Amino acid sequence: MAVAAPLVVPDSDREVLSAWLTSPSVPAELVIRARIVLRAADGSSNTETARRLGLSRQTVVTWRSRYRAYGVAGLRDRPRPGRPAVVDEVAVMVRTAQGPPDGSGVRHWSSRLLSAELGVSHGAVAKVWHKWRVQPWSTRTLTFPTSPELDATVRDVTGLYLAREEKAVVVRLGGASGPAHRASSLVSALEIATATQSTDTGGELLGFLKGVAATHARERLHLVVDGYDERRHPVVRAWLAGQRRIALHTVPDGCSWPDLVKILLGISAGPAPNSAAPAPYTGVGAALDRYTEACGGRRRPFTWVARPRTPE
Repeated sequence: MAVAAPLVVPDSDREVLSAWLTSPSVPAELVIRARIVLRAADGSSNTETARRLGLSRQTVVTWRSRYRAYGVAGLRDRPRPGRPAVVDEVAVMVRTAQGPPDGSGVRHWSSRLLSAELGVSHGAVAKVWHKWRVQPWSTRTLTFPTSPELDATVRDVTGLYLAREEKAVVVRLGGASGPAHRASSLVSALEIATATQSTDTGGELLGFLKGVAATHARERLHLVVDGYDERRHPVVRAWLAGQRRIALHTVPDGCSWPDLVKILLGISAGPAPNSAAPAPYTGVGAALDRYTEACGGRRRPFTWVARPRTPE
């Protein structure tokens, strides 16, 4: 059987495909197709690529041919008649905050560039940006519609509180985070966990905040809350007034708190890990699963505080 010649892949396409391999917002099927093309470009035969990736040889041949004929755009699924494309606004916002790939020659996304990256219409991207009040071309740092505004230079998420009336997430802002990690199991449980009952939420919210503050001492933290009412939480209000290193951000009407948390988690999760480096979210998903499976009796709100990572 003749071995196909290496596929010619321009450096610009290599950058895009390599970025797909490490982006948490890129669907798994696109990651596989990117691997097929990159291996073909490096001279791997169709049979060897199929064996290495656990695919059929015909699948490898199909996507290799699609790339040769249509380039990177050919690797995306073609729209099905009668079915409008579903736009994942969380993926749009996460990718917007991450910025274009290094070496792309641009400093910020345009709606057309990002639409080509995500395989959606540029009008859909513009609609998501309008909803979240984002203008990548006019600001050096993205901001979210909270009061006061929270910028998107998220280092990591350090705490999560979920109750019936109140919801809170605590983040640290700054430069690049440490070892890359994912938090998909935590994200998938958010809506389920918010449907729980709570009692004495003011005291429990205060306990959560004190726990985060004690664990991450001397660091400036940003608390984003939904459902927090100063009139119903005088003890929490008094404590926050004495914590100058904790900035309070409230979510206005019309801003989806679950989506905002997913975006913050997606940004702080960064690219997919290339090693077995421990993640600060390890065990949170399992803990939420155990919590939401519990039934009967009074259940306290879910609280989680990330433990500081041990220096390498």
